[in-house]
Amino acid sequence: MHAAQIADALLKLRTLQDLCGLGKTSLYAKEKAGELELIRIGKRCTRVRASEAQRFLQALGKEVAA
Repeated sequence: MHAAQIADALLKLRTLQDLCGLGKTSLYAKEKAGELELIRIGKRCTRVRASEAQRFLQALGKEVAA
């Protein structure tokens, strides 16, 4: 995969939960506050771009692997 493809990869919300330590409800609240951009794929499927997850984790002050 190229760097651009990796940055645009869609991650499960559970992956972001594991990385940041926040629950699903907290992540949806962050989205509503404009702090996080989530992507809805159907009614029951939510994803986040890898680049957005990295930006969000940096904003939270979490260590992000390059």
